[in-house]
Amino acid sequence: MDVNGRLARTLKASDLGRSFGVAAYRAAVNIGHKSNAAPVLVNTLAKAGTHLVMALLDAFPQYRFSGRHFTFSVIDMELPERELRLAHLQREVSKLRRGKYMTGHIAYHPEIAEYLDKTLLKKIYVVRDPRALVVSNAFYMKSYARHPLHETAIRRFSTDEEFIRASILGFEQDNGTRHLRPMSERIEAFAPWIEDDPRAFVIRFEDLVGAGGGGSRETQVKLTEDLNEYLGLGADGNQIEAAADAAFDPRSATFRSGEVDGWRKYMTPELLDLVENECAPASARIGYHF
Repeated sequence: MDVNGRLARTLKASDLGRSFGVAAYRAAVNIGHKSNAAPVLVNTLAKAGTHLVMALLDAFPQYRFSGRHFTFSVIDMELPERELRLAHLQREVSKLRRGKYMTGHIAYHPEIAEYLDKTLLKKIYVVRDPRALVVSNAFYMKSYARHPLHETAIRRFSTDEEFIRASILGFEQDNGTRHLRPMSERIEAFAPWIEDDPRAFVIRFEDLVGAGGGGSRETQVKLTEDLNEYLGLGADGNQIEAAADAAFDPRSATFRSGEVDGWRKYMTPELLDLVENECAPASARIGYHF
């Protein structure tokens, strides 16, 4: 199943469809695709470009998406069921077979790091300019009805500026627990993965979009070459070029804008000052300096 195709998008639109589709996909991919390539965890900041990395990995014949995605946020760390969530993540990882990758938005936790270090997993961490993150998060929250904060947000905010400000500063969910923490906290919770795991492969969104997204084709191809080497895939030059071409995929269900500097169209001077004042120290930890 093409995870970005019409059937996949239809299944994602309903709870029953999602449950059936995920189960069917997992079974089909485990039966129909065999590879000796090491399993991979793609762990990203939300809206940092998961779909780009999925498209890139799918372009290599050795890899297919496992149908597994896991979220462990700053909020999850504080919930009574935290230990259950950690155990659930370990079960998901343990089911990951060779030649498959899973995705996640997973905040750093020592227990998770210790467990992952004991596995055969290759780890890919994905980051993006926080100024783009707050804009992308704002529009996703505004437009995606399944987002847990969508209903609260559309009741409280009416303008793009208000949505972006909320994405920067965070806010509490009405009658619920899925609050949005400030962007600075979300980055701080992810940063240790980048700082403390020298065996991982780090991808910057801006390096992966290539010329189609306002970046550099040369940088995009070099990143693809480096990933090929990290995963030990042995792809030749033509395969590298084809994989790089596949990375920028506007068909993705979560794709809105892949432009490197697209955030500039929505950032007022006041919002830019706010995000830089709020996020500069955290952003530096993941390699972005304002």
